[in-house]
Amino acid sequence: MAKALMDRGGPLSFEEAARIIGRDVGAVAKAALWLSSKNLVSVEEIEEKLIGLGEEGRVYAESGLPERRLVEELRSAGGRMRLSDLKEKLGEKEFGIAVSWARRKGWIEIERTSEGAYAKLIADVGEELPEERVLRILRGGARKLSELPEDLREACTALSSRPNVLEVKVRRVHLLKPREELMRLDRSILEVAEVTRLTQELLASGEWRKVKLSKFDIYAPTPPTFSAKGHPLRELIK
Repeated sequence: MAKALMDRGGPLSFEEAARIIGRDVGAVAKAALWLSSKNLVSVEEIEEKLIGLGEEGRVYAESGLPERRLVEELRSAGGRMRLSDLKEKLGEKEFGIAVSWARRKGWIEIERTSEGAYAKLIADVGEELPEERVLRILRGGARKLSELPEDLREACTALSSRPNVLEVKVRRVHLLKPREELMRLDRSILEVAEVTRLTQELLASGEWRKVKLSKFDIYAPTPPTFSAKGHPLRELIK
């Protein structure tokens, strides 16, 4: 695990470390405790936010933001359209949301004439907005908020103000942070394989010179042994 931290050169979550070294999180926690006792790593607990699509968000990711659909309708109509016609095109629910957000973003203005009320396009709307990029990314599954660029985090905040567009889950994560003492270690020390016993193969091949023998703990528990010799008559009966 120490090598994984040195390779990363920065923090690793317990889950990430477990995947890298092929062990479970419990083993990582024990190793972290030992490394921390040697002042090689620090352990920090943080809150991590996971961002996913809500019910409305899945609809928007598939068919587009309501205000985007409104803009497309206006473009196809030459930039100006009667509100009643827009409502018919978008549906009553989407129409209200679309007009509200398009006006808030400064994309349209409402003209009221003797012939009725019209929506007029007054801004050049870009091809893909940050909010739309977030929806596209989240179609592939929930993402960590910390992994998104700053502009997309702001877009997440904007989308979160809309009901049922985003789902935010908060979980506590333990981070392993390498200290300078670890980063200064000779990497070759970490490459040495450790074995618990010498085998005939290790001796015959000379590989024993390249491995490190585990320290023998005389206090480690072992299976009980009974060295007393049984009575000859009992042995015969058996």
